This record gives sequence, structure tokens and C-alpha cells, in this order.
Amino acid sequence: MGKVKKKDTVEGFSEKYAKILDKTWMEEADGFDEEKLRSVIIDANGSINEQEKLRDADDKLKAAKELAKDLGGAYKDSMKYQTAKIKYAVWSLEKLGKM
Repeated sequence: MGKVKKKDTVEGFSEKYAKILDKTWMEEADGFDEEKLRSVIIDANGSINEQEKLRDADDKLKAAKELAKDLGGAYKDSMKYQTAKIKYAVWSLEKLGKM
């Protein structure tokens, strides 16, 4: 299953999503009637919901997210502080008519 190359994308369809889909599947889908297309939407949506439930129940993933949050907290706080300093300095320059 080869991924779609830029030259193989369907005009008017998002290239972002065309790159994800297999060209063969898109060609097959072009032949689907309305009922089959609606079925594809329902099935894909059900699959997304199932994956979301599995992701939300994944304890290893939750632990990894929490660890990343803990490890990144100091960086995030520092960047927030520096951003606030920039905002205040710009605001002060605007007050002085220098911006």
C-alpha cells in the first residue's frame, strides 16, 4: 500500500489527508454509492471512538503524560515568566508612545 504522492492527490481534497490514505482505497471509494459512503463514515467514526476509549484507559500512556508534564513544568513556567516580561515591556513602551 503506497501512500499518495502529491501528484496523485485528488483536486479539491485536502492534501494533508490524501497523504494518509492509500491511493487504491481512494480510487475504490470513488465508486461507492451514497449508502456505502455513509457506511464508511459511520464505521470510521466508531473506530475513532473505540481508539479514544482505549487511549483514555491506557495507564502507561497516562503515566507518561504525567511524567512529561512534571518534567516540562519548570521550562513552561520559565517561558511563561519571560513572555510576561516581554508583554509588560511592550505595554510600557506603548504607554510611552515608543511602539
